[in-house]
Amino acid sequence: MRAVPALVLLAACVSRETAEDEPRIAASRVAWHEGARPGMFLTWRTERDRSEGDDIVEETVACVAPWTLEWRQKRADGVETVTAARFAEDATLLGVWRGAKGGVGTRVEVVEERVDLDEAIAEADRRGRSLGLSTKEAKTARDTAVEEIETPAGRFRCTRHSFRVSLLLVSGTTTAWYAEQPLPFSQLVRIEMKGPFSFHERMELVAYGTTGAAPTLRLP
Repeated sequence: MRAVPALVLLAACVSRETAEDEPRIAASRVAWHEGARPGMFLTWRTERDRSEGDDIVEETVACVAPWTLEWRQKRADGVETVTAARFAEDATLLGVWRGAKGGVGTRVEVVEERVDLDEAIAEADRRGRSLGLSTKEAKTARDTAVEEIETPAGRFRCTRHSFRVSLLLVSGTTTAWYAEQPLPFSQLVRIEMKGPFSFHERMELVAYGTTGAAPTLRLP
């Protein structure tokens, strides 16, 4: 849990997520979703205090054929990238391809990703020292409640989880809403982060369904 303050308080200091453009991808990013069926899709849209051209503003996960998933990303500059994966019937990953929406995919190397929490915390402390901050001095507070929220995808009854971190005069809050009703792929309906230096980011569900998803990347 020591890593959480680092992630929240330094969110405004680290580079924003960009579209996948490297010829490799972490295995955790292309895992099979249990219960996925052809036609299912889920789309989130991200709003930020400011957006740059390579920032991801819309993300979709879709099951476009039996044992085939697509992850689609749309950048602020309008560029759309698709990552597609095929799986065996036992959910073993067979291959991953990436390309522009409507184009032909290029094979992508899948690599194992190991997260070193101690190193992540150490890096957060290194960044924080320039601001006179240390993750060891952070104070945290949690809150959970049930409420209904309105989204572009409809109204949902959700369990809301809030996590607030305070460090000297700096504070940050991460709040996530999870739908009680079943949804394809994920129950996450909204996540909002507020941090230092006017940092504000919200990702919200804008569309979902159990039918209609079709391939947007041609595979070899």
